[in-house]
Amino acid sequence: MVGKLSAHPVCESRAEAPQHTASDNKLELIIEVLADKANAQIKGVNQSLAGIERTAVSVAKNASEGIDGMTASMVKGSLAGNLLAEAIKGAAEEDFGVSAKGIRDFESRLVSAVLGPAPRA
Repeated sequence: MVGKLSAHPVCESRAEAPQHTASDNKLELIIEVLADKANAQIKGVNQSLAGIERTAVSVAKNASEGIDGMTASMVKGSLAGNLLAEAIKGAAEEDFGVSAKGIRDFESRLVSAVLGPAPRA
């Protein structure tokens, strides 16, 4: 008696009753692995994993470049802001006779008006 148990693409299983005596209640399970189909499926899985790895490397590289670009832009913006502030202070001192102390006092009053008085230590 032979009965097919599964139809897996790589393995075929079947149950066979041995050709011994009727009183011997044995059941044999035979599993045949089809090597060529198994190798083809393993190669397919490996190709899929390699594709995922390539995508992950590309995403990481692009993210790194984006962060580097953003950092560079922030540094440029900060530098430009500082240069502009210094130019305005210099122009105010030269053209309007405002001293650096006067500018600091004005900045202090402006910050206090916007944020409230500074906490005392």
